[in-house]
Amino acid sequence: MKIVTGYSIWIVPTGNVKRKLSKLMAELSKKFDAPAFSTPHVTLYENLHGNKNELILKTKELAKSIKPFRIKLTRIDEGKNFDNLVILVRKTRELANAYLKAKKIFGIGKKI
Repeated sequence: MKIVTGYSIWIVPTGNVKRKLSKLMAELSKKFDAPAFSTPHVTLYENLHGNKNELILKTKELAKSIKPFRIKLTRIDEGKNFDNLVILVRKTRELANAYLKAKKIFGIGKKI
């Protein structure tokens, strides 16, 4: 089992969608005897390292550069860490653009 360290960037729903997904996640974790996770989210990028304050500033810059968009859920699957369950999402242009913006703002993939 690989343990991931560092920071992650999450896309988190709000309002009624968040409440419904939280309830669904609690029900699924009981049904499949999986760890409960209280915050529904889509992980945009994980395992970021660096100065916490700089990462926060870059995250705020990223958030300002992305307009709200819809995410379509596709299916339930096993997670890659801790034997958890995840709900997979459809890859859309908006999600891909958010990912590319994150890579640019955080300098991911730049050779040093």
